[in-house]
Amino acid sequence: TENKKPDFILFNKPKGYTCSKADPYNQVFYDLLPQKFRKYYYIGRLDKESRGLMLLTSKPELVHQFEHPSKEIEKSYLVQLDKPFDRKLKNKILAGISEGGEFLRTKQLEKSDFGLLEITLNEGKKRHIRRIFKALGYVVTDLQRIRIGSYCLGSLPEGKWKALK
Repeated sequence: TENKKPDFILFNKPKGYTCSKADPYNQVFYDLLPQKFRKYYYIGRLDKESRGLMLLTSKPELVHQFEHPSKEIEKSYLVQLDKPFDRKLKNKILAGISEGGEFLRTKQLEKSDFGLLEITLNEGKKRHIRRIFKALGYVVTDLQRIRIGSYCLGSLPEGKWKALK
């Protein structure tokens, strides 16, 4: 039918919004969505300081398919650091870094345009990328997710959404 809600929507989360249904102290990204999507489940939490691609679904069983570590769904990010990246650290990052009692790995790390790094993960621990670079003496000044599995952010403007068929 014409009014059928889509199973998936892509959303470009701006900085400054939290990933929760309600937060008395912060703006939540659901406020940027039409009312009909407020009950959707999000896939791939982003912290308040991060921006970029989020998937939302009306089907809770799909969240597990994307987020469970055994599925190894790749997520790619553009990362800007507070100072130039020392390329000698690339292999160390790819091998994995112990931080806060956890072992943090990246699947891929490439230099991108405009001095950015493109990082691909197939696991996602809390503040994963920020913690890796902090352990190496860097501060992440901008973090944007550009891909989850086969879904890409593309040119979707910040704060906007797009239904998938």
